[in-house]
Amino acid sequence: MAFTDFALPSIDQTGAGGSAGMARALALLKGYIKSMCGRSTYKLTWEEIVRLYRLTLDQPPVNTRSRYNVCPTTTIDTIIGNGGEWRLVPMRWGLVPSWWSKPLKELKLATFNALAETVADKPFFRSAFRRTRCLIPVSGYYEWHDTTGGKQPYYFTARDGSPALTVAGLWDVWARQ
Repeated sequence: MAFTDFALPSIDQTGAGGSAGMARALALLKGYIKSMCGRSTYKLTWEEIVRLYRLTLDQPPVNTRSRYNVCPTTTIDTIIGNGGEWRLVPMRWGLVPSWWSKPLKELKLATFNALAETVADKPFFRSAFRRTRCLIPVSGYYEWHDTTGGKQPYYFTARDGSPALTVAGLWDVWARQ
């Protein structure tokens, strides 16, 4: 199976590239991506994460490991901010809202994919969208395009060679049942 690579324009933490850069990136993707990725790669080192996300260095260094098939429900590295401090925190990929009262195995929704157009209104995401957002560093991600010969995977990375793309995320604390 052949892979096709795409490079996306980077938008750094300071917003360089601005809304025009984001509009160009979204226009590029519109014809290929119908929903958010379900697989990504992670090849970042601790030093790269500290530099790119300006982490607060009062936490011990994290021994990151390369992963080439990161999928929903696995533990991923996330960046959370609190009072101007940024920390790397491991979290489960897939939102479980604090109000969810059933066992985790009964959660049948695809909670790893909130659409920008509806995230503020959907009951499952609304509260986390208002109060607990995070950044999710990835090295790249895969999307599949249906062809007559089957699904064709495309791999997306930063056009400028940056080691990371940043995905917007939501998080919540769920008391396990």
